[in-house]
Amino acid sequence: MLADKLEAFDNIRRSLPSGPRRHVKANETINDGRQLSSRKPERLPKREYSQPVQMRDPLSDAMAVGDKGR
Repeated sequence: MLADKLEAFDNIRRSLPSGPRRHVKANETINDGRQLSSRKPERLPKREYSQPVQMRDPLSDAMAVGDKGR
């Protein structure tokens, strides 16, 4: 089992580009030739909190009050 993990690790190391390592800033976009990826995830838009509040039916309140009196 350990040998399998070591072999997988060696395969990953061989697949990485050799050469000097380059420090990348968090917000810098890199292109490794396969796909364009960003180190920092894009921010999702803030939710709209100005949704109209659903009004309750006044008749249901009146019926509930009437049922409590019994």
